[in-house]
Amino acid sequence: MRLFDPLSNVGTSRVLFLLVLGVKTPKALAEKLGVRPPSIIDQLHRLKKVRLARLGKKVGKEQHYEIDWNRLVDVSVHRSLHLPQPDIKEQDAAELLAKQFLGKEKFREFMKSYLEIRLAETPLNLLLDSGITFIDLLLDLHATVTGMMTEETLRENLEAHVRKDTSLQDVFNSLILWRDFAHHVSNISRLAFIRALHNSGFEIE
Repeated sequence: MRLFDPLSNVGTSRVLFLLVLGVKTPKALAEKLGVRPPSIIDQLHRLKKVRLARLGKKVGKEQHYEIDWNRLVDVSVHRSLHLPQPDIKEQDAAELLAKQFLGKEKFREFMKSYLEIRLAETPLNLLLDSGITFIDLLLDLHATVTGMMTEETLRENLEAHVRKDTSLQDVFNSLILWRDFAHHVSNISRLAFIRALHNSGFEIE
């Protein structure tokens, strides 16, 4: 039996997007999505079950919900990086993730800021009507980090800031490590692709 994945489900993702954007009650969420509140409550229960959302304050009869940012950042990093790697044991990957990414407070703040800005800057109708899921957002994040951190000019600019303010070192190191992880996977993928072409009869280098 396949477990329900709220991050790859369109309905649950839409609720999660709106929670990040500050829509907090089932009634308000239902109005934004054009559905009945009971269906929203079902999605909120799913998000609560995997600890991505939690109960907030209650105002009158209105129960507020909010994002569990610690959990959302943890899950986002895990899912974006596709860990564990083929040549890294699962336990080693978990320890590396905790130490190099999630153990760095400034990097966690960076991740939270990215997700908030990314959703706030995306047209709401695109988020709600196009079938985008949270996994799609994380795939985009992964491509963005690996692409941006490969740009030499940007990297040099960031390094100059790190020399002036060493508190930025953790964020910079984590992003470089992310890029290096992605390149490692890309090389494996490229090799498999080339070998498959060879097997199909293409003689290429």
